[in-house]
Formats: sequence, C-alpha cells, structure tokens
Amino acid sequence: MELGGRYLEVLDRDGDPALPAVVLLHEGLGSVGLWRDFPAQLADATGAHLDRAGRVTVEPDMSLPGHPEIFVIGDLANYIHQDGKPLPGIAPVAIQQGNYVARLIRARLQGTENKLKPFRYRDWGTMATIGRGSAVADLRGVRFSGLLAWLAWLFVHLMYIIEFQNRVLILLQWGWNYFTRNRAARLFTGEDHRLTLPRSSETQRDEIQKVESA
Repeated sequence: MELGGRYLEVLDRDGDPALPAVVLLHEGLGSVGLWRDFPAQLADATGAHLDRAGRVTVEPDMSLPGHPEIFVIGDLANYIHQDGKPLPGIAPVAIQQGNYVARLIRARLQGTENKLKPFRYRDWGTMATIGRGSAVADLRGVRFSGLLAWLAWLFVHLMYIIEFQNRVLILLQWGWNYFTRNRAARLFTGEDHRLTLPRSSETQRDEIQKVESA
C-alpha cells in the first residue's frame, strides 16, 4: 500500500508480497507514527476533503467519498451528517463508529448492505474524574458527583475492556496506584538531558575503574 510516497508492504510466509483483504491502520491527528502527516497524505491520495482541524470528511457510512472501500473513524473523521457539527473526538464515538463499520462490512459480505441505516452516534452521557475518589457525571440529564460518580466512572471504563483477565489486572493496578499514591508519568520534551554526577561520585567512579583495570 502506497501513501504519500511511503510504503506499507505486506508479505506472506515465504516473504513474497501479498495483497490483504483488509488493511487496518491506526493513526490520529498530530500523529508521530508511521505517517506524520497522514490526513493530508490520505486527502492527496483519495481526493478527500479536510476541515480546518485536519480531519477527513466522511460519508454517512464512515467511508471516503468515491472510495467505499476506505473507512475513517475516530478523531481523524469529520462526521457532520447527524446535526451538522463534527462529533467530539472521544473514545465512545470511536467505539461506536468501529462497531458500525464492522457491521457494515459484514452486511456487504452478506449482501444486506441496503438494510443498514447511516451511522448515528448515541450519546449516553459524559463522565470525568476531578480528584481522588471524586468525579462528575451527566448521564442523559441525570447529574451527580462525588464518590458515586467516581465509582460509576471506574465501572464504565472497566466494562469497555473486553477480556475479563485484563479487567482484573487493570483493577489491581488502579487499586495499587490509589492506595500507594504511586502514579508514574513520562514526559517527552524532545530535549536531551544528561545526568551529571557530583564531583565526589565521579572521583569514586574513576577509582573503581582503576581498580578493575588493575
């Protein structure tokens, strides 16, 4: 598959080029992965339209105009067929779009594509944590906060994880981080910071190297 002068080559077991039936590519806005400017490259290759945020405008079935074989979902898609405004770039939107595209592909294979209605996002509400043991929730007009909202937030997020084993593992990790107040974070600044040892430590290191060399 070629896009923007770059290639993604799929090989079979013998190392020969293979033509897959389905290609799944995971990229997003501002991605630094396989293709840094993926939305623009996709637009150039297919003639798709980009909005001011760099999202790809899609059809009511999440496909690209003129390319029914290409689907774009998630925060990379500009879906304006529901109320004229783009859908928010949040996980529930992407999950529902992914489920819809899966049903659409299956319907095409079964020859029942015409029975499937255009995609429509169902907003079940909004939840957000605001501290330890505290959150806010707005579930279709039912608003509450505090510990109850925080527990509801935990339950909903665990239910989105498919495998039971992963749910238990993540629950244990969350519990450990909660009770130990241990929450690691990594920041990528793009700068090269080198650790400089104190003078006494450098002297000790030199002495150790001399003893080892002796």
